[in-house]
Amino acid sequence: SFTPATNLAANKDIVIDTGAPNVAITAPADLSTVSGAAVLVSADATDNNSVEGVQFKLDGIDLGAEDTSSPYEITWDTTAATNGSHALTAVARDDVANSTTSATITVTVNNTSGGGGGGGGGSHIVGHTPSTPSTPPAYVYPPPVVTNPIPSVIDKVTDIVKNIIPYIPFFPKPAPPPPVIPIEDLVAKVTPPAFQGNWPLIVLPGNAEFVLAPLPKAITSLAQKFPTLAQTFQDVGVSKITDVEKLQNVQFSLPGLTTKGGVTLPSEIVFASTGGKLVNYDFGLSISERGVPQEQISTITGKPLQLEVKPEHPVRVIKGYMVFKSKLSAAAPTTSPLSMLSNLFRAQVAFAEAPAQNPQIEDKLVLLEFEYTDPDGDGIYTANIDSPVVPGDYEIITVMDFTDPALGSQEIRLTTVVDPEGYIYEKNGDKETRIPNATVTIYWLNPENKEYEVWPAAQYSQQNSQTTDLSGTYSFLVPEGDYYIKAEAPGYLSYEGKPFEVKQGSGVHTNIELRSQYWYLHVIDWKTLLLTLIIILLLYKLYGGKIREKWRKA
Repeated sequence: SFTPATNLAANKDIVIDTGAPNVAITAPADLSTVSGAAVLVSADATDNNSVEGVQFKLDGIDLGAEDTSSPYEITWDTTAATNGSHALTAVARDDVANSTTSATITVTVNNTSGGGGGGGGGSHIVGHTPSTPSTPPAYVYPPPVVTNPIPSVIDKVTDIVKNIIPYIPFFPKPAPPPPVIPIEDLVAKVTPPAFQGNWPLIVLPGNAEFVLAPLPKAITSLAQKFPTLAQTFQDVGVSKITDVEKLQNVQFSLPGLTTKGGVTLPSEIVFASTGGKLVNYDFGLSISERGVPQEQISTITGKPLQLEVKPEHPVRVIKGYMVFKSKLSAAAPTTSPLSMLSNLFRAQVAFAEAPAQNPQIEDKLVLLEFEYTDPDGDGIYTANIDSPVVPGDYEIITVMDFTDPALGSQEIRLTTVVDPEGYIYEKNGDKETRIPNATVTIYWLNPENKEYEVWPAAQYSQQNSQTTDLSGTYSFLVPEGDYYIKAEAPGYLSYEGKPFEVKQGSGVHTNIELRSQYWYLHVIDWKTLLLTLIIILLLYKLYGGKIREKWRKA
């Protein structure tokens, strides 16, 4: 047999084991008579490699279980067999399923009355008389009983159907069995050179080192398109597949790109902006366990969104789909300015997948179908859409249909989470009441004079100040800088927040609580006032006379 080895040179001589084991029954003796419940049946078996087991058979039927260890023997209860002649054989097999059947041993079972006596009723072999060895007793061997099975009705019907089937034209014919290829035709008689150690496939010098696989293509492609990211990878020593683990749970910051100022837009990545492309979203990059880049940006529900993509090859058409995935769970309101910096619109930018002739859009709720255009012919396709007004999980799928039929189509998936706008509210016990007609103004720190001024929202296609409707909502999308918010409403105390910093392309949407100018009236109701008045009158009646008398004496 052939046992693989870790060193190829160790397998230079391959031997195919085709030799069957040798086996012979050693007990009982041939033509002997047996009786009783404990007759020993044994056999000797050998093989050029190893014997896996020996199975004894009585008249061709298994006699007990296979014995898998030497000595190979079983105990035979002859009382369960009919009196008369029986045939014993032994079948030995080796570790590659080669098997041999021993020569047949014929024995006679004689369990007639008195046959089990002598020696305490144990098993014995009858065939010789110790006192007169020259005159063996004569025995009459009954003929073996052969039973012919009577075919059942089902067997007869099955045979009839089998004979009719070949004459039925529409009945499917069974597939022919596969040809049996001899093992001599499959295995070469001469050991291949690679197993002889005489044919080195790779010649390595003595000081050769193993080289690990490089970074995944998606990561290297992203690093090529963002030089600052490539420099970061080089500084921290990220260059091979095993370094991906270093990048997990690490948040990188990538600048939002614009086509202005001579900056080249990387191909096959969807970029987003707003405010007439004056507010570019800042990217947050993370790497998944499988080495897939995941990028995040932020925006607010109902805001305009400008999408840009640059195909690497000429395209016939570029289409986009806004797909709803799931509704966003409600979050508890917060008034912390730090919440303004949280990511409310997360986009997982996937690089163009392998070409497909017919890209499949999932059977989900498609909210919007749009088309990218290139009116100025600069190779950059744009689309203007609005982010969904309902908070939830969405996916923007961009499908590029290339002009060259050999390239087929490619798609970019933008997985999106949209959160709600901020709102102005009043606290009423455990409930919140939205405040309409509240004025919200955002101020920014002018870097030239270092003073806070009303942010010029008109330059970014927005309004400042904003007046809330019945829902009390407001929101701003502002470029990077330092800001603070002021909120006012009739009958309420003014709110002026602390200054905070906004990164590029972040949304301002914190929830603001206003307190009523007469907030104490909400704390003290008429029942409390009546109870307080009754207590004052009781105290005056109890201590009023003493107080007046004390004043007269004074």
